[in-house]
Amino acid sequence: MRISRYAMLVLATLVVAGCGTVHQTASSSVSRSGAGSRTVSSQSDTSLSASASASVVSAPSTTASSSSASHPTVPMWIDMITTSGGWGVRSSGALLRTTDGGATWKNVSPSGNVSPGNARNGAFLNASDAWVAEVSETLPNNAHPVPITIEHTDNGGQSWTSAKFYAYTLGAVDLSFANSEDGWAWVGNGVATAQESSTLFATTDGGTSWTQVAAAFTPGVTGKGYPGGCCKEGFSFINASTGWISGNNFGFAPTMPFVKTTDGGKTWSTQPLPLAPSVSAQANDGQGNMTVTAPVFHGTDGAICVQVGMGYQSYIVEFFTSTDAGNRWTGTTPLNDPLGCANWGFPSPGHLWVTDEHGIAVSHNEGSSWQAITPTGLTLQSTTYLDFLTPADGWAVGNGAVLKTTDGGTTWTKVSW
Repeated sequence: MRISRYAMLVLATLVVAGCGTVHQTASSSVSRSGAGSRTVSSQSDTSLSASASASVVSAPSTTASSSSASHPTVPMWIDMITTSGGWGVRSSGALLRTTDGGATWKNVSPSGNVSPGNARNGAFLNASDAWVAEVSETLPNNAHPVPITIEHTDNGGQSWTSAKFYAYTLGAVDLSFANSEDGWAWVGNGVATAQESSTLFATTDGGTSWTQVAAAFTPGVTGKGYPGGCCKEGFSFINASTGWISGNNFGFAPTMPFVKTTDGGKTWSTQPLPLAPSVSAQANDGQGNMTVTAPVFHGTDGAICVQVGMGYQSYIVEFFTSTDAGNRWTGTTPLNDPLGCANWGFPSPGHLWVTDEHGIAVSHNEGSSWQAITPTGLTLQSTTYLDFLTPADGWAVGNGAVLKTTDGGTTWTKVSW
């Protein structure tokens, strides 16, 4: 997803093996390749640094019309780039694109469907440029690294080029691009005893080649990386050097699951957040799980959502904002929210929104005060995704339909079903 705007999954969650707890994931990205010859590294390359041969494939031509009775290509996840153009993902992993505000959707998948989780966690830089990851196989007990293919389009999915590298993984890949050249691939390898094994790869040529830059609890890799405590929530980069990995400490220790790099991902250190007293007390009592989301930026203005609690209906949420590209973060007034940070957004500087299953709360002063909205025409209990492009313009997906609001979430109308 673009770093300039971020939306979280609403009620759609992924259970991470070994943690026994629901783990919500989302990716962010920023700003924006052609076919050419790329060479594949040997699968026996123990360094796991990567490159690949590229191929060009055309996307299948399947379009859903809003006049038909059934829409097999209506998405279950969307990322609107403009009021007319955006990307979507079906539950099957098919990648979709709209150019009419969500009324119709065209299947623009690369050679095959991408797994739904990896498609959602792709990098969507603008209405034309996107990267998604495909994992063709996973192996038990980390028998050996497996191929990971990064697909890239620069023409809205009409054609795709691919690059391949090898890594240990159980299938989870998350992408982030700071611009059209500098990108990162976080490759998850499962969780055991509250430690998450993962590897971070980077590209400086738009995805043509990839090199391992860091790792946590990865077989054969020692002394290089970032804290691997359970579990990663997301990651994002604001430029070629500065980025963050956020996570959940699952109550195992009163640690801040929020680390920062200033050298492109090679080294990482914890960045403390000044939690409000009520949030800090619960975060440090040895029982309350703390989750920090990846930062979302508009230029140098950024936002983070932090939740602390034991589970459903007991979360305290505190937002943090920054006006200096994430060097310093300022906390806002804490909220009680049963869904925590599962569904929030930062559509523009100064504006925040967060939902539970009953309504939407919005702030137009960086979280100093909040306004409760009870939406008309939208049932949040059956909504799988919300995405606000601006404080006024938003989209929702649920029950096989796409809905839109132009008044900040008060009223919703169907645009595709």
